[in-house]
Amino acid sequence: MRYGDIAKELCGIARELTDLAERLSKIEAATPEVKLPADKAQPEKMMLSVEEAGELLGVSRVVAYQLSHRDDFPVLHIGRRLLVPKGKLIEWVNNHCSWNEEF
Repeated sequence: MRYGDIAKELCGIARELTDLAERLSKIEAATPEVKLPADKAQPEKMMLSVEEAGELLGVSRVVAYQLSHRDDFPVLHIGRRLLVPKGKLIEWVNNHCSWNEEF
């Protein structure tokens, strides 16, 4: 193969690569960004802060701290930190709900 033929071949390949790059950028622009759900990105936490427990329960920060001072509320004191075991919080909610068995 001569130099001129190689140069023509390389120019053809360069054009094809340019076309492919343009097509790829169009596909990327049209494709929505896919993000992993938070629970898939990180391992699930076993312990929650009082604020996180409040968010999970749908109550304010103040109410969450008031609950944490109840004798029957599952809270673990580690130094000055208050941690709520997620599993025990779910049990606590289930034990404190009055379920109507008719539904």
